[in-house]
Amino acid sequence: MVSAQHARLLTALLAGLLIELLAGLLGTPAGQAARSSPARPTILTCAGPCVGITHPRSSNNSVAEGPVGTHLTVEGANWPSGSLLIVWPGVTQAACAQPPTSDAKTLTVDSAGNAAGVYDWPTDTNQVGQTYMLCASDNGKAPTATANAPNTFLVLAAQPPLITASAALLAPGDSLVVSGQNWFTSLTVTISICPAASDTGTCASPITSLQLSADANGNFQGQLMIPPDASPNSYYLVAANADGTLTAPQAGAPVQITVSEPTPTPTLTPTPTVTATPKPAPGAPSSGGKGSTIFLVVVLGVFSLLFLVGGCISMVVYLRASP
Repeated sequence: MVSAQHARLLTALLAGLLIELLAGLLGTPAGQAARSSPARPTILTCAGPCVGITHPRSSNNSVAEGPVGTHLTVEGANWPSGSLLIVWPGVTQAACAQPPTSDAKTLTVDSAGNAAGVYDWPTDTNQVGQTYMLCASDNGKAPTATANAPNTFLVLAAQPPLITASAALLAPGDSLVVSGQNWFTSLTVTISICPAASDTGTCASPITSLQLSADANGNFQGQLMIPPDASPNSYYLVAANADGTLTAPQAGAPVQITVSEPTPTPTLTPTPTVTATPKPAPGAPSSGGKGSTIFLVVVLGVFSLLFLVGGCISMVVYLRASP
């Protein structure tokens, strides 16, 4: 008899199979490129001269994929020591038989016959849904062996990963909305504000940063705040996934953000208090009028006294002058 533990295990297995079956039936429609997160890098191996894209790749490892501008890790093996391996994109194997295009890049083969480097998928090779070949040549010699990594790239977006900001001029303490397009689905993207003099590819000392996850269409949006103590200067807004296969902006992009001087806080000057002068009640004698009256009485009294003295003197003079 089947135990309860075995029954639970059997039920879990059946549920897992059912989920995988439904995912296959309801997954990506035919002809539509899957926007999956990249698989882990692979060490290139082959039995003869070969070339392959070891990172990033789709989840099933059958093809490399991403938007234009994706930073591909390209490797070659079993090539002549000290030679130069040239890689470039081509639509078909016949195109790879033609001379390299202007999008070609040269990799140096080491003493062990291996070559490796980063190849940014060209922005002009951008037909969405088109699977391109990674052509290779070493002095006219083409790869002859199949590698354990794909030499094809599926274009998912005709534009490179983008990062934009809602404002370009900000003050310390201000906030801005950052938006991104053309990233991998469910990919965690780190958005940083970096000094203009720093290496925007690494941004070792950002003044602030934020992590966001891209949605099913490869888009994201979030809010960043300029630190209150940020120095007035020019800054780059930089976005990158964890392994650096997708970054924005592209090399040579101009400065996107300028932090201005902080707005000074106005100093409040106290307003002097006005003291009202009390008015005399109606009918009340005015202190000014009383003083004037007293002064007038004194003046009249003085004049009266002088008049009296003058009269007396005149009388005496008259009496003496009479016979």
